Amino acid sequence: MIGSGSILTCDKTNYEDPYYADYDPETKAGIRKLYTKQGYVMHPNGFSIVATRIKKESPTNAELGTKTNWSLAYKEKNIRMGMIKSNG
Repeated sequence: MIGSGSILTCDKTNYEDPYYADYDPETKAGIRKLYTKQGYVMHPNGFSIVATRIKKESPTNAELGTKTNWSLAYKEKNIRMGMIKSNG
């Protein structure tokens, strides 16, 4: 269950060359190709990742999935995420 405001989002804009063109003379009598690099970041509101445990610029999926790499930023009752466990 996810409440309103539980996920924060933003565009990733720290790419060195976000847009660039390249010319390929061998394909179909020459084609100019435009390349774009776009990123989008989603973050669970109420949690903070421990940056000292991340080895590179961005965390890997394994680092994101490790519970010890996260800490609470708010009290538990103020975080608008939950899970319902059921026997049926």
